[in-house]
Amino acid sequence: MADKTFTLRLPEDLHRQLGVVAEQGHISLNTAVIHAIKLLLAQREGVQGSPVAPLEPPARQGHDAS
Repeated sequence: MADKTFTLRLPEDLHRQLGVVAEQGHISLNTAVIHAIKLLLAQREGVQGSPVAPLEPPARQGHDAS
């Protein structure tokens, strides 16, 4: 099966926010987008916190938070 390529256009402010999250979490912008989508879906299903919670980098497993 061939790989699919998608282009996602984001508003500039959202792109900037995701860029900050990616940089702080030492992750790619694509990973930050996937994380944000998962977070929003979980919130939509009532699994996690407020639907207006700020985007934060995902917790890095195996690393000390200090």
